[in-house]
Amino acid sequence: MFRHFRYLSRFVRLCGRCQAIIMGRYFVGGMLISAAGVSVNDTYSYAKLEVNKEQLSDSYLTKMASVQAVNSSTALLTQSLSILLDVMDRYVDLLSVLVQLMELQLQVFGSGSQEDQVWDAIMDTRKQISDCKAKKLEFDAIFSSAEIALQASGEAAHITGAVYAGIAANEHLFSATTQLKHRQSIVEEAEIELHRVEAKCIKKLGKKDKQTKSEASSVVREDDLLSESPKLSDHQKGTTNHNNSNNQSDENDIILGDIFEDEAYTENAEEDFSSK
Repeated sequence: MFRHFRYLSRFVRLCGRCQAIIMGRYFVGGMLISAAGVSVNDTYSYAKLEVNKEQLSDSYLTKMASVQAVNSSTALLTQSLSILLDVMDRYVDLLSVLVQLMELQLQVFGSGSQEDQVWDAIMDTRKQISDCKAKKLEFDAIFSSAEIALQASGEAAHITGAVYAGIAANEHLFSATTQLKHRQSIVEEAEIELHRVEAKCIKKLGKKDKQTKSEASSVVREDDLLSESPKLSDHQKGTTNHNNSNNQSDENDIILGDIFEDEAYTENAEEDFSSK
């Protein structure tokens, strides 16, 4: 079967060669070249192969170069703007997450493990914000350079006569700057909200810290009073015992005085009775 297929392929190639010979053409190196029976319409005139002198003029070459510069600058501006907008969106999202974490920190303040977890999340988010801000500054510089390049190439296009390229450059610049300003306003609002929450956290945490310190100092004073109370009680006990002993001695003196008075009265009575 394979042998029959090989014979068939050879027959097809042979038929193709015969047809090419009949039509006055043959293949050389995979290219179909006319050999005979060529009409006038199949030939190429030398006029078509001649170089157009207008396309080699200085004005035309500078015009085409300015158009290429506009296209290259537009591509750079578009790519840098796309990356910059994505970075700014990420930056705004991280700022929103940080605001939520700081508000949560106020709620879990003084709760031990929860406060530590929130604090770790805040530190990690701040690191991501720092990295995102550095990337934002990098592509902001690239966008500024692309903006200058596109503006210059657009002016060059206007000067060289490539009016459409100059208009397109101005439109791209206007669109890019408009999008960037809108996104920048969103970033500024997010940063203002973060500063407001930070001030709120500092104020409330300061009050809670003072309250905690005052409570701790009051507890310390109570402990000091409790530690000093036995000494004061001993002193008071000694004073009370001394007063009690004095009072007891006074009472004893009174009792003895009464006894001595009774004895004197008894002796006088006996003397009176004996004299009678």
